[in-house]
Amino acid sequence: MRKLLSANFSRLWKRKIFWLLEIGTLLFSIVAYLLVGINVKNIGIHWILKNANFYLFLVLLYVSILTAIFSSLFFGTDYSDGTLRNKLTVGHSRKDIYLSNWVLNAAITTTFIMTHYLVAVVIGIPIGGMTVISVINHLLLKFVFSLIIALADTSIITMTTMLDSNKARCAIVNILTALLLIIVGFFIFSALEQPELKYQMIQQADGSYLMDEHVPNPRYVGGNMRIVYTILESIMPTAFALRIASDSISNYPLIGCAIAVLLTIIGMVMFKKKDIK
Repeated sequence: MRKLLSANFSRLWKRKIFWLLEIGTLLFSIVAYLLVGINVKNIGIHWILKNANFYLFLVLLYVSILTAIFSSLFFGTDYSDGTLRNKLTVGHSRKDIYLSNWVLNAAITTTFIMTHYLVAVVIGIPIGGMTVISVINHLLLKFVFSLIIALADTSIITMTTMLDSNKARCAIVNILTALLLIIVGFFIFSALEQPELKYQMIQQADGSYLMDEHVPNPRYVGGNMRIVYTILESIMPTAFALRIASDSISNYPLIGCAIAVLLTIIGMVMFKKKDIK
């Protein structure tokens, strides 16, 4: 597999799509933190202390789209150009081909995430000072969790890429899958964040208002449906990314690792059975 990895990384430096996505990530992160600087100037330092966690882990919410675009365009030509068939002809196993592509996707996803973190250090810390770091709970742990999210995203995108021989269709499926995961993740996260009871202002007879704290929230998800939503959240990398961005920790890491391994195994099994012409 070493030769396959070497060939993949040699191709990587020559492909414009990697550099375009990397530069796009860099520019997006710079703009995001410049906007942070403007808000700090207009609102005050307390604003960045409150929102530091979200901006630091913002990249986790969209990195799957970047990986989907890269993987589709980078590996999408392997079928049409005969590259995949040639690899098999010279003696490489399907397992090694699949895993070498997975490793490259994982490396690229991690690179996008680290690029955003680098901008956060270079621009974010000068804006908010070292105090910003102190207000982010479980910082190192969240860095590790972000890599687990990268592995889960990689497993999903690699599987869809390796099993579809049509480049255009593969790109559409990958991007739509990434977008769907983001949308559903937002929906589930928002639903689970709804409080069971909400505040409501009640006007009294004398015209004054009284705040009632015990009003049932119609948007609260309870019962068996909450169990379903919780299970869905626990297996979706985008939902866990929102948990990290909102400064909360869940039991996702172990589940995320299990998902990455399971999807990789399923992908390899299906790839071994795929008819490659």
